[in-house]
Order: sequence, then C-alpha cells, then structure tokens
Amino acid sequence: MSWKHEDLVVKAVDYALSLGAKYAEARYHKVARSGVVIRNGEFIGLEKGFKEGVAVRVLADGALGFSSTDTPTWEGVEAAVKEAFAKAKAHSKLMKHPIELSHERLGRASYEALERERASDVSVEEKVAYCADLWKHVSTATSMARVATLTTFLGESLEEKIIANSDGAFIRSRVPRVSLWYNVVVTIPSKGTVQRFFSHAASGGYEWVKKWNVLGYLPEDVKTFEKIILEAVKPPTDKPVDVVVGSEIVGLMVHESCGHPSEADRILGREAAQAGKSFIKPDMRGQRIGSEVATVIDDPTIPGSNGFYLYDDEGVPARPRYLYKGGAHQRVPP
Repeated sequence: MSWKHEDLVVKAVDYALSLGAKYAEARYHKVARSGVVIRNGEFIGLEKGFKEGVAVRVLADGALGFSSTDTPTWEGVEAAVKEAFAKAKAHSKLMKHPIELSHERLGRASYEALERERASDVSVEEKVAYCADLWKHVSTATSMARVATLTTFLGESLEEKIIANSDGAFIRSRVPRVSLWYNVVVTIPSKGTVQRFFSHAASGGYEWVKKWNVLGYLPEDVKTFEKIILEAVKPPTDKPVDVVVGSEIVGLMVHESCGHPSEADRILGREAAQAGKSFIKPDMRGQRIGSEVATVIDDPTIPGSNGFYLYDDEGVPARPRYLYKGGAHQRVPP
C-alpha cells in the first residue's frame, strides 16, 4: 500500500459525490499468495498469485451501483466511479423500495495481524523439506496398513486494504495468513480404506506451522486410522443411534446451515442465481429455527483466526454477533 492508493480511494469518494451520489465508498484491495504442493515427499509444484484493484459502490436515487477495476490508476478508478453511478441511476427506476443505509459507528484506524516469523522469509526449500519430513514420519507410522498417499499444501498470503467512504470511515489494514492442508489415505486392501482431509489456517506468521505441530500428531492419527480399519464395527441399522460429533462436524454444520443462510445477500435474494437463496427471510428475526440449546456467535475479532478483521468493508468496527441465540434467528440485513 502507498499514499497513492490512499489518495485514489479518497478522490474516488469525492468524485462520486460530485456526480450526485448520496453515499459513496471505495476500497483498494490487494492479495498476494504463494504455496508449495508435495505428494509422498516429492515436490509437485509451486504457485504464486497476485490480485490488485479498486472497488467502488455508490448510492443514488435509492439504488446501489457497483463497479471495480484492476487498474489502480486514476483513469481506471474514474471509469469505475462513472460506471457505478450510472448503474445506480439505471437501477433506481426499478426499485420498489429505495435503499436506505443504517447509521453506524464508523472508524478511522490502521491495524494489522502480527507475525512473529514472516512466512515469506522462510525459503521454499525449507517448506518443501518440512512436507517431505512429514511424509517420512507418516509413511512409516503403521505396521500392517499402507499409507498410500499424503498430499500436502503449505502456503501463505498477504491481504491489504484501504477503505474510505463519504460517512467518514477510513481504514487501512494488513493481514498476513498461513495455511497447511493435507489429504492422507491409509489402506489395507483386504479390509478397507480411511481417507482424511484436514486444513489449518490462521492470520499471522510461520510460527503457526510450529504451533499446529502436524509433524507431531499426524503419525499418531495414522496409527488410529489403521486401528479403525482393523477393529471398527458398523453401527446397528435396526434402531436409532445417538451420535456425538466433534468440532469439525459441528463447524461444518454451522457453516452451511447457519453461516450461509445468515448472509444478507442471500436473505435479500441478490445471490439467487449465483449461490442460492436462504430459508431466512428479512422479517424472521427472533423466530425459532432450531433447538433452544443452539447458539451461534460470529466473531471476527479473535486474534489468530483465519477470518480475522477489526473493521468491515464499510468501516464499521467488528464485534461478536449472535446469528442464532437459543435457537432463534438474530441476524437481519442492515
């Protein structure tokens, strides 16, 4: 990020207002990422990616217009502002109910997720060696079963944003992230196969790879998979069975049946053609959806969490929010 990008977003907001927008926001956004892929201890490939651009959103005559550009120069941003404003004006003729944004407490701040050890300072050779060592320990952990494959990805990314809007918000953020996922297949051909996919991800630096200690726990997990193949029995099929699930399954269920349905775009029907609708409707706040013992809280402020942020893209301070409380829906679109 640079002063040039700060000037771009501020100028974009001012220009949108000069065109007649009631509200305007601009976001400079850059993501750089890289990673290595290892299969059975052998180097498969190296990936690198880079995305950069400016997004603009305006409110005019009760309608929102959006545009973006991957050319972060004034010429590119100016064109994006004009397009966003033109879309808002065109959409306004179709609006049954004019859009009004809520009044929120906004921030002017600069923050970053801290990293004790920058992942970018760790050489590709060291990362490949870590994954190769993981294969060495995992592939020799079993006595009867064979570890058919272990595919590992070790990567990092850096996300940078500058956000400005006409309500006074101005946010600069820098969030580095690291991730490590693996897929392991353990088999005894005459008995069966166990496959395990798991991913670690966090905001911060390479120190997380050491905290996760995959090298320490995965060989033990593989021994357990071998035991499952040899000793596990099928549950009864002639009667109901109570099942106790761990955090992975609970997290997946919450993600799909609470997280996605609580997205405002889905509730309002704006993603219907792309990602589907939601069973939650705008007037359902407080209505019971699930068990009274089910409470789900969305909290992006947890240090080290992969989804960490302190201000959203409208400059509103992040905070823990109830999605379901006592089985009742809480989240409503702004």
